[in-house]
Amino acid sequence: MNTITIKPTIIIPSHNQLNLLKNALQSLEVQTWDLERLEVIVVDDGSQDGTGDFLRSYAGKLQLRPVFHLEAKGRAGARNAGLRIATGDPIILLDGDMEMAPTFIEAHVSVGNGDSAVLGKVEYHPDIRRSALTRYYPSRGAWRRKPLSKIPGRYFVTLNVSFPRWAFEKVGLFDENFRGYGGEDLDYGMRLQKAGIPFRISNQALSYHNHLRTLPDILATLREYGKNAIPYLLEKHPELLYEMKLSMAIPLKLMTTKSFPLIWKNLLVRMVSGGFIYYPLMWLARLLESYWIPGWLMNYLIFRNYCRGYLAYLRDKQVNN
Repeated sequence: MNTITIKPTIIIPSHNQLNLLKNALQSLEVQTWDLERLEVIVVDDGSQDGTGDFLRSYAGKLQLRPVFHLEAKGRAGARNAGLRIATGDPIILLDGDMEMAPTFIEAHVSVGNGDSAVLGKVEYHPDIRRSALTRYYPSRGAWRRKPLSKIPGRYFVTLNVSFPRWAFEKVGLFDENFRGYGGEDLDYGMRLQKAGIPFRISNQALSYHNHLRTLPDILATLREYGKNAIPYLLEKHPELLYEMKLSMAIPLKLMTTKSFPLIWKNLLVRMVSGGFIYYPLMWLARLLESYWIPGWLMNYLIFRNYCRGYLAYLRDKQVNN
């Protein structure tokens, strides 16, 4: 691969995170990559904190192409606005609250090699106090897989990923029907997978997350994700019912012949997700949040909350029908 002819495009959506966006751009200005061969598109998604003025007056080292939305269009809409005007290859997607290691761009280009999507490593910024969450999240998803194993599309998370232009031309834009938290990146990953595009991971394509939410905030967001995003995801990709283990939570009255053998698992899930088990474990997790939470406990809390959100959707659907 002749890297001299390669000019990547980085797309960064930003909504009311001006200071974090400045840090992100500063980290791109000190990349080992030749900045003359880099296009950076920042989508100001309806910010009210001076982001627009900053982008209009930017005079730094990057070839910056700002896009302005008067009203927020959400994560999918913001990324699509960048994709529509992107000219580079590969396309790298970032969140606006990231800082990148100096080898970030080089790693995405070399690991992708023009034929693969790349999932970059995400860690929390060293300035963020170490806690159970900062230790847990960098080891989730694709980083739980064995080396060289096949990576499923559901691990595609747009806070640090890239893919070749031909893959974008094959798969198209993000689905803007995902308006709340999450879903649009998982959907895109599934579409890339079904289009035959392989996934690779790279520790050198490293970015640092500059924002850490509390455990209750994360779990509340997961319940909304389960209620609002997962039903639409399952319409588009029914196989996720099993991949996300939601089949174990289907109410007995809704079980089909195919899912009938899951009855014992269904009863087990309902038992362990009930309040008499959940709330003591949640109390234990809050007690340990500043230090270390066992992986099995975090996995349980995450599954329980997006599962409960999905079950709330099913209950509402039954009532309305």
